[in-house]
Amino acid sequence: MIRRTLFPLLVALAPLAPPALAQDEEEPPAAKEATPEELAAARALFVEGKALETEGKWDEALARFETVAKVKMTPQVRFHIALCHENVGRWVDAVNGFELAEQEARAAGDLARDVFENAPKRAEALRKRVAHVTIRVEGEVRTSKLFIDDKEVSLALAGTTIPIDPGDHVLQVRRGDEVIESRDLSFAEAESQEVELEIHDPEPPPPDPEPKVVPKPDVPPVIPDEPPPQWIAYVVAGAGAASLGLSGVFFGLRQS
Repeated sequence: MIRRTLFPLLVALAPLAPPALAQDEEEPPAAKEATPEELAAARALFVEGKALETEGKWDEALARFETVAKVKMTPQVRFHIALCHENVGRWVDAVNGFELAEQEARAAGDLARDVFENAPKRAEALRKRVAHVTIRVEGEVRTSKLFIDDKEVSLALAGTTIPIDPGDHVLQVRRGDEVIESRDLSFAEAESQEVELEIHDPEPPPPDPEPKVVPKPDVPPVIPDEPPPQWIAYVVAGAGAASLGLSGVFFGLRQS
């Protein structure tokens, strides 16, 4: 039996998958339990959303279901969000939503049997109508990034078939804040196109050389001279006085 995987997202933003959690990393806190009042309000919004669907007001219905999902997500809520996406032209999101709803319904069992029976059919029918684009990149890509409708597309998807909603789109190559190339694309239902891009990013400037550290020569520490002992001062002072006395005697003899 072939195991179905989630429809690849156009908005496959780089990175493709979050990094694995380290073993010592704390788990995220559990979601806050909805109060009875919040659940009652969510049920009322869900009924309003289904009523808006019957009137064809898909944007308004989508807003109701998205509010309900913030309180509590169920297979039924996800199914109706996908149904709204389908009817407002967001087919890629719709296919992903139907496939997630099917998986959640499988886990819920009889509580979501209606979703389990209907979601795969809608996903399969819609998958055949989605357009596809293949982006082929040549050259040296160092810093440039790809964007479709302002959403970054991982370069890892270059050369692969990417689902895209039918209609008009803008493909851009950006280097920092600068748009290097921009192309307008238009897709019909179930149409496939290939786009070739040539990107030549300049080589990054070499890093600044680290300043050389000149080692200082080993200089022995300067030890301050210790003051002479006190008795030396007395001897010097006495010698000075004796020399003065002798000079006086010699002066007197010379005068005589």
